[in-house]
Amino acid sequence: MSEQDRQIAKRFADALFYNSAISLALVGAIFLAFPIFIDLSGLDLILWPLFALSFFAVMGLTLYLAFEAVLFRMIASYNDLASALKAIDAFLRRSGLRPETRENRSFTERLAGTQRLLNFQRAALFLFLALFAALVAL
Repeated sequence: MSEQDRQIAKRFADALFYNSAISLALVGAIFLAFPIFIDLSGLDLILWPLFALSFFAVMGLTLYLAFEAVLFRMIASYNDLASALKAIDAFLRRSGLRPETRENRSFTERLAGTQRLLNFQRAALFLFLALFAALVAL
């Protein structure tokens, strides 16, 4: 593994951990404090379920990204990129998180896939914040 690949994996893992911590803190604080800001007696029957669903979507994606950060940290700990990717795939197969028939992905494919997940998480976070603002405005 080149030093550049190791640094990319480490920086990406650090960014994912940071993103996960900020997202969990923000969403958790809003979800715990929303009764202070929102009149619970007149909850909107459409916005409230969407708000709850967006909360679970953000939390699920955030935890998934934190797990991805651990995997990228594991990749960065190896001296050889090919053996790191094989070890990650073997771990995921043993854990039941990757089917046996699926091909191994390259490092750039993993980065791109995780970036797509990060974009989904950010969109879900934006939806959560917009729904919270709408519920506060009611």
